[in-house]
Amino acid sequence: MAELPIDIDRIVREVLAKMADSVGDAPGAISAKQAAPPPPAPPRAEIDGEVVVASRVVTLDELGGRLKGLRRLVVSPGAVLTPAVRDALRENNVALAFEAATGQPASGAGRLVLVTAFTSFDPGPLVDALRNDGLEACATTSNCLIETTDSLAGRLRESGTLGLVLTSQVAAALCLANRLAGVRAVTGDSAATVAKAAASVGANLLVLDPRGKSVFQLKQMIGEFFGPGPRRCPEALRARLA
Repeated sequence: MAELPIDIDRIVREVLAKMADSVGDAPGAISAKQAAPPPPAPPRAEIDGEVVVASRVVTLDELGGRLKGLRRLVVSPGAVLTPAVRDALRENNVALAFEAATGQPASGAGRLVLVTAFTSFDPGPLVDALRNDGLEACATTSNCLIETTDSLAGRLRESGTLGLVLTSQVAAALCLANRLAGVRAVTGDSAATVAKAAASVGANLLVLDPRGKSVFQLKQMIGEFFGPGPRRCPEALRARLA
């Protein structure tokens, strides 16, 4: 008697179908269609001179040779960049932006309140550059650091708001700001030092002297401060600083 061929794939499909039917008949069962996760959002479209990386950890190997001619690297909120990547970005003058897949600013990043005081720096080109990167920024000019820091202290209590003061009197602005409840002001002379200082105290106010810095350099420093969004004050310092 000739042996009949066995269709293994058909048998497996039938068994799986019977299992699905039995599960679907159970009280409170959720169908496979209902349980299926929503489809992933489409990747963010890249524009000329920009590279978008969705990985949680961004390495030089992942970027490959794409740094040449690159103007901006876009990463997901909370992404971690290796030190080699950060060094390469600085060496190649590549801006860093934290954005969601839809191209909108990172969730929770909120808005940036920018005040210039005791400086001839024109914030217009900087604000335009920040807005082109998807960062909501509003700028005002003040001739009094006391009023500036008092006003910013109130604004920083608003959800998702961070502050930036551009002034030639950095030390005075820092002293005045850090005497106010809930304000944690820092400064820096590069994107790396700004990022380190902001992370150390959960800073919500950045004070910079714009003299001798290009719009591109300022934008990089602001990006490091603003990109992760509002930070929480470290637990060890919260009783005194928050």
